[in-house]
Amino acid sequence: MPITTLRDKGRVVIPKELRQKFGLKIGDQFEIREEKGQIVLIPQTGQAWKWTAGWRKKIDDAVKNVEEGRVNKAHNNLEAALKALADRV
Repeated sequence: MPITTLRDKGRVVIPKELRQKFGLKIGDQFEIREEKGQIVLIPQTGQAWKWTAGWRKKIDDAVKNVEEGRVNKAHNNLEAALKALADRV
């Protein structure tokens, strides 16, 4: 596992092998958050909206609703799902 050093002004160098693996480039932005006592960097490249805090919370809430049985009904196909949505409007 690569090791890095915290430098002046809080700078951290991401090792070259990880930059290449994840396609990181100079100027890329990251969401920085704490999870379970660890610092997590989430690249905001490509489909960055998927990993913003707001979207992450929506995904986590949806998973929790499924796990806790708060999902009313699943549909077997797109046509049934669209009909159910149309009936609600």
